[in-house]
Amino acid sequence: MDLLSYMLLGAVVGGFVAARKIGNRALIIGAIVATIPCLDELVARIALYYGSTYNGAFFHSILFILIASPLVAWVLTKLRPNSPYTLAQRCWLVFWVLAAHIVLDIFTISGVKPFAPFSSWHITVASIAPVDLLFYFLLFTSIVITLVVKQFKIKTVVLWCTLFFTALYLAFSVINKLYIKTEFEQLLQQHEKPHSRIGIFPIAGSNFKWNCVAQNNDTYWQSYLSNFSNQNANFNIFAQNNQYVADFETDTRIQLLKNATNNFYSIAVSDRSLSISTSLNDHGVETIFLHDLRYVHKNLDSQSFFSRSYLIHTQNNQIQSISIVNNNNFLRKKHIAD
Repeated sequence: MDLLSYMLLGAVVGGFVAARKIGNRALIIGAIVATIPCLDELVARIALYYGSTYNGAFFHSILFILIASPLVAWVLTKLRPNSPYTLAQRCWLVFWVLAAHIVLDIFTISGVKPFAPFSSWHITVASIAPVDLLFYFLLFTSIVITLVVKQFKIKTVVLWCTLFFTALYLAFSVINKLYIKTEFEQLLQQHEKPHSRIGIFPIAGSNFKWNCVAQNNDTYWQSYLSNFSNQNANFNIFAQNNQYVADFETDTRIQLLKNATNNFYSIAVSDRSLSISTSLNDHGVETIFLHDLRYVHKNLDSQSFFSRSYLIHTQNNQIQSISIVNNNNFLRKKHIAD
């Protein structure tokens, strides 16, 4: 999910836990605390910058919640020492906000590792999109109503109903994904597409359009399915093309990128969606693209593009840097040490 989703959910949880004691400040505290687990991404980027890897997802683990809850509560107490809210109550508030963040991440494409750093066991349901407008509307409307009304009983009812319908929506997303998976399996069978595994991933915007990927050895069949119409479902074909990174297979960063895509990736030396085409030149410089197939979208021209890709810049069979392509096809370069 994006940062705004976490903040909205954190505000709702914070208000539900502590609005009786500290009023609307509970929503503000919840929104801020909910962003703390996002430090995982920052640490990963810093690690890549220095030529290292980080995939422990510690800030999304149970251990982190247990450690961070009293520490963050202590900081909040120092900021407002005269507040009637005790240290134990603040700890309880932080605990539930962080827990809500991690529970929400279980339903995202990236998922979580709850027992990091002791275990690499990964949980991902991948049933809710990084940006879900209906999810936004539900949480934002609840927060506005909670801030406007003055009676605590009404605030409690609104926040309780919001959490209930949030849980209901997440449950619906799982059921909906199973339905789409069944539809995709039938489509594969109808078109005689052999496969060893299937990945169903929601497309940003809502829970009603899906990116469906089936793997057959080093080939992927990809299609878009909708809850409203699948009559003209077409297949795109992608290949892993591991030969493009054969010289770097021992580099831990390459394996990290593959693992980050859950092995749904396609490697290329050009990207028409970015109007970039690079090949080996006289100086031995080459740009290689590793596309995450879990984030294949359609643009306004009904052409597929990758909203999450990695650009691997090499020279003389050595990785020089890695660039990241975000959802707007804007390049943000992160140099990586050899």
